[in-house]
Amino acid sequence: MDERDSYCFDYVFRYSNDYFSQNSVMMHIPWHIPVPCRPTYVEEVLGFTYTDAPICLSYSCYGDLGKLNLVCVFNVVVDTFTIWKVCKVRSAQGNTKFQKKEIDFLKQSFSQAIYLMIAIPLWFILPMYSNSVLTQFLLGLLFRPIIHSFDGVLTLYCNVDIRKSLARKFKRQTNSAHNSVLVGGKSSTRVALAGAICNGLIVIAVSTNKSLNHSFSMLTGNQALFNSFCSLTFLLYMAPMLILDSEFLKSNSQHAGFFLLLAYDVSIQTHALITINRFCAVFFPMTYKNIFSCKLTKVVMMLSFSISLVQVSIFFQFLGCKFVYNDTKISFLYSDLQICTDYFYIFDLGKIMTLCTFNVVVDCITIWKVRKIRSAQGSSKFQKKEIDFLKQSFGQAMYLFTFIPVFMIAPFFVSSKAILFILGTLAWSNTQFIDGVLALYFNIEIRKCLSNQYITQSSNVNSSVFMVGGKSSTRIQ
Repeated sequence: MDERDSYCFDYVFRYSNDYFSQNSVMMHIPWHIPVPCRPTYVEEVLGFTYTDAPICLSYSCYGDLGKLNLVCVFNVVVDTFTIWKVCKVRSAQGNTKFQKKEIDFLKQSFSQAIYLMIAIPLWFILPMYSNSVLTQFLLGLLFRPIIHSFDGVLTLYCNVDIRKSLARKFKRQTNSAHNSVLVGGKSSTRVALAGAICNGLIVIAVSTNKSLNHSFSMLTGNQALFNSFCSLTFLLYMAPMLILDSEFLKSNSQHAGFFLLLAYDVSIQTHALITINRFCAVFFPMTYKNIFSCKLTKVVMMLSFSISLVQVSIFFQFLGCKFVYNDTKISFLYSDLQICTDYFYIFDLGKIMTLCTFNVVVDCITIWKVRKIRSAQGSSKFQKKEIDFLKQSFGQAMYLFTFIPVFMIAPFFVSSKAILFILGTLAWSNTQFIDGVLALYFNIEIRKCLSNQYITQSSNVNSSVFMVGGKSSTRIQ
């Protein structure tokens, strides 16, 4: 057994031991005897795979996938019975029968069981239906450390005993607030930098390639431009303010707040324009190029920006409303004026939720129409890139529809500074990052243009993917 195979054996052994405390040694003894079945790293799929011997297939089906799924199902079933028993006892004898920490332990066990029951089949099965090397890497080698990371996150979230122990050991009362802000600043830096890079790549591709000179790409580029502006504001203003604990930046944060609101409002309106674009492309194919000509698209984008500029300027430059950083919440908040409250409920929460709902409903109608046409006239009616454009529009709409209520409403029901930061500042910067990721993932035109511009040799592609893969796995682990 060579050094690489020996490492693979140790990794598989440790991985199995994470889930099963008995029989793991006996199950993995055959790996030490000369049986031609070893998990080895394969460059073509950027992950570990078993050798092609029949015994390896049997192990993969029964000793790996079968055993993992069997134990995951067992965990969910037993935890469900346990929860049923707890509910029955509490209803009969009152809440004092079980301590809160006992309930938290049960929450931890059940949430980890549910997560593994969903994640394990996805990790094993989805790579079989994809030929993309990057997709196989994301669902294979990178997904494994994510499973372990999320297990740890659930444990820390549900297990208050561990959190209290860590708090007593690593935090002092005098600098705990500063540490929270410092960690928040570093987290914002990473997410904002990733968002700026993703959206910046889209802006560069759209602005420098004539092949992307059509309405959908122009709208995507416009959205990415303002998303990158938000990310850069977080990166160059918010992160230094938190890390350096700068009173000067905090006292002048209303200026950053103004530009954040402006850019975010334009981005949300552009989401709606992208949805309308896909609707017209499907329902009015004959007049689509006239409705969304390049010239008219530019006019619509300027009109959208003007509406947002006038709206935000009236409230935050003339009516005295301010959007400023709050040290207690580690986030931007509106000032305590009635006009600010009205703005939040009407133009912020109300407008955004209305547009998000509109996007999801209209995209669903568009998808229904596409499926109806394809079933009647065949799949050749729509080009693949048109379907990818619709996937991008619907993916972004669904993400915002799910995420915005959490980002807007959840902070009202929590008091923990860490959770407030995660659901506030970090979640907001994460919105722009995910927007850019979805656009890059679904829009093959933009990816091809970026590849043609910046990648000249196939060896550069492989080295770049390996470097990103290694760094991602290291950070997650």
